[in-house]
Amino acid sequence: MKRRIESEKNKHLADNAFVLRKYEDFLKVKELIAKAEHSFNRIEGYSKNEDVNSDYWRTQLPSYQRTIDLHKAQVQEVIENLAQKGIDVTQIEFQTKTTEDKIAELNEKLEELPEIKEKMVEQYKIEKAEMLKENENRDYVKERGEENFFLFKAVTRINVGIENAVRGQVIQNDNLLQEETTTIRRR
Repeated sequence: MKRRIESEKNKHLADNAFVLRKYEDFLKVKELIAKAEHSFNRIEGYSKNEDVNSDYWRTQLPSYQRTIDLHKAQVQEVIENLAQKGIDVTQIEFQTKTTEDKIAELNEKLEELPEIKEKMVEQYKIEKAEMLKENENRDYVKERGEENFFLFKAVTRINVGIENAVRGQVIQNDNLLQEETTTIRRR
């Protein structure tokens, strides 16, 4: 069961890697936006400090904001280029999200496997004990004797029926043979 789950997980990971290769450029630009926003937030924090350099950092904020806007425009260009190639970014993002959810679900199942195994072992022990209790009072020799009696009695009846049918066929064949010999003698 563990191998099956791991195999399914690996299949989803491979599918996800294949899909992500299709829009690698988009991810690179998104990463640039994230870095620019991080830098902007850092500079904004510096500008809010009431020290000597806070005025300098406030003057730098518009520059960092322009960098973010530039990268956002670049994202739109990349989306349009991918759309021309027939790649829908929103569909890929949706597919990636669902694949990641499935992988997370499979990881949870893998974590639960030892508990499930313990429960199954306990259930097996209980069922085995019940079956042994039921089998203590069973007389297997008597059961097989009854089965054999009915089975071979039925086989004997079938054999007798076949023998009677064969005898009837032999008698019929003998009658035909006698008629043929009588016909030949008459000629």
